Amino acid sequence: MVIGASAGGFQAVSDVISGLPVNLRAAVFIVIHVSSENSVESMVNYFQRNTQLNFRKADNGRFEYGCIYLAPPDRHLLLKEDKMILTKGPSENKYRPSIDHLFRSAAAYYGSRAIGVILTGLMEDGTAGMASLGRSGGITIVQDPQDAIFSDMPLSVLGQVNVDIVLPVAKISSEIEKLVSTPAIQRSPIPPEVIKEAQIAERVAIGMEHAGDTGKLSSFTCPDCGGALWGHEEEKLTHYRCHTGHCFTDSALLKFKSTEVEDTLWVVMRMLEEKRNLLKVMSDKNKLQGGRNFSILSERAKETEVHIERIKEILLYTPALPNIPDTSKTSVNINGVAISDKDNVSWRKQD
Repeated sequence: MVIGASAGGFQAVSDVISGLPVNLRAAVFIVIHVSSENSVESMVNYFQRNTQLNFRKADNGRFEYGCIYLAPPDRHLLLKEDKMILTKGPSENKYRPSIDHLFRSAAAYYGSRAIGVILTGLMEDGTAGMASLGRSGGITIVQDPQDAIFSDMPLSVLGQVNVDIVLPVAKISSEIEKLVSTPAIQRSPIPPEVIKEAQIAERVAIGMEHAGDTGKLSSFTCPDCGGALWGHEEEKLTHYRCHTGHCFTDSALLKFKSTEVEDTLWVVMRMLEEKRNLLKVMSDKNKLQGGRNFSILSERAKETEVHIERIKEILLYTPALPNIPDTSKTSVNINGVAISDKDNVSWRKQD
């Protein structure tokens, strides 16, 4: 079982693991977005007080049923057969550890024997990984957005992935117990591209010669390293990967590109202001010395001021783009069932 959470995730994860039985016939792996400065030992001690199962820091090596493993800060947690792998590979959507990395590896090696759970959080890490898990036959569970402290991550998954189960966090552990006690049936073959992406994460970087294996070359560049990005379609979701391994969903890419543009405009404004000030100094000096160029220099300073004001208008007065997804308006329809942040629903897809 793989669990992903972000903002508000400590309480939500505690609620889930506290209800898991001591004889659970599954291994549980958790990624929570935290600062790289967080102490994994402190987090392990905190969660151990909330569960009967053995709660441990994830490490390289074999894992055991009946144990819960937490990805340490600043390390990706991957699964491969009966082993855990920790890497400091490229970030995904600027996150390390990445929920997508963990879920995708579970999909590639476990298929229908994997259960994925997405809990409260901001942005949309976990959406691509959940899509891979669902396409590989795994069971997909999402916290009811109305029940989540931050509904971005649940709503992102529900809007782009055909999810199996939507429940408030208090009911998730009992549902997991039922699923674990039921023999798994491989509902669909594991797609080759899911296996390929899991292998890429294991290798840390793709390499230019293999970059095309993950999709079609796009006209975009990576916000982290500046390399070319290859686009990959998965259900309703598009994500992009560069040859060094950085990966972004389209909405995350838009967010980081917008940040790049803003940062660049601030630099341009600073340089233009320096140019204007220098022109003014030169104009005043030329005038005092009886020169003939002070009026030309003064005019150039005024022209530069016009450019500065235009950039200020862009930076200071342009309305901000709404978050994607917009949790105040988001509504999704899955198999005829409408789910929005205004609805409090618990739903399970019928066979």
